[in-house]
Amino acid sequence: MSKHIPTQQPFRERDYVTGRVKLPPNVAALPSQFFIYANDSDNELGVQVASGASVVIPIQVDDSAYFLVEAVHVISSLQGITQDKATVQVTDTTTSRPWSDLPVPLRDFAGKGDSPKYLSDPQILRPTGTLSVQITNNSGSACAFYVALIGRKIYEVTEDMASLLMRRSYFQYVANFAGLAASATGLEAGSNAKVKVINDSDFLIKRLLSQQLVNAIIGLTPGTLSAEVMMSLRDSNGDRNYMDNPFPARLLLGSLAGETSTLANQWGNGSPMTLVKPILVRRNSIIQVKLANKSTDAIATEFNITLEGVKVYDQI
Repeated sequence: MSKHIPTQQPFRERDYVTGRVKLPPNVAALPSQFFIYANDSDNELGVQVASGASVVIPIQVDDSAYFLVEAVHVISSLQGITQDKATVQVTDTTTSRPWSDLPVPLRDFAGKGDSPKYLSDPQILRPTGTLSVQITNNSGSACAFYVALIGRKIYEVTEDMASLLMRRSYFQYVANFAGLAASATGLEAGSNAKVKVINDSDFLIKRLLSQQLVNAIIGLTPGTLSAEVMMSLRDSNGDRNYMDNPFPARLLLGSLAGETSTLANQWGNGSPMTLVKPILVRRNSIIQVKLANKSTDAIATEFNITLEGVKVYDQI
């Protein structure tokens, strides 16, 4: 009896575009080397940012090779929990492509050595390209920020290869909430935010994060049932519900700084919630995120929920 040997499936462009493979085989076979680009600082004190201020940090890719960003790390000169109180928004100025529609909470966007942030899908940058990293300091104190793009230089990339590589773009959509009232009896009595998928591309949701909401829930006073914030996720254009019933947001949302105790602002290391099967959202769709607070305490401060994945373009 002959043994069946499975045949290898041929590479298809959509395997790369949808993130099924990290790189096309012909690109993965090219010469490459591990490399880190960091914010330039002559005095090695990082980039100084006043409390409440925003600073744009340019990171320049040299002309020797394309650069594949596989991880992003950011820290500040502050120690403890206050170092994470910042937002980040990144734009690739060479392609005029932002990496998010709104500023992203720091620990939903970037990690650090003991809690690394690997992008859901690596992002390619062109030689001589510039990545503008805008950081807003919400810590209450002036401090310095250090940024590192971790990945690899890839040599001998042709224009045809680059054209395919640019059809996939790492991206984060942000659902912004002004706050959440106490003791909501149902989702309609709670609060909701809508995320509109930009019309230039489809979007694959691969991860769900909210360091701010997970932290805000810790220490809330339980109501009749619990102190949980209930959550529902729906594509209102396609009339698709992604869950049969609302359930606690902490079952679904991850974070690079997670809960460690019953007290708010006591953060430990965490990780994103990665979906087993990504959710495909067509361009111009609206994702509706609904929340209801079951505790007797209001969440008075602004917070965000981050939908992470890739934008899929028809062409560059």
